[in-house]
Amino acid sequence: YFFDPDSLLNGDQLTFTVDVNNTDLVSASIVNGSLRLVLQPDASGIATVTVRATDRAGNTISDSFDLVVGATNDGPRAVND
Repeated sequence: YFFDPDSLLNGDQLTFTVDVNNTDLVSASIVNGSLRLVLQPDASGIATVTVRATDRAGNTISDSFDLVVGATNDGPRAVND
């Protein structure tokens, strides 16, 4: 959650961006003000997700978290030879 005290005084608004350091594991976007994470199929590992808020004056703040996705044991499947 990001808060800009200027929004109460002058209606300043924040814009958001997101970066991920491991796109082989997850893709990330901001959709209607919410963070959207999409895991890649059959992937496991760790990704650092960084969300940045910027106000109209160009001031920024960011916060990061690690997303940890554990491996799962998939069942056997038949394939055509």
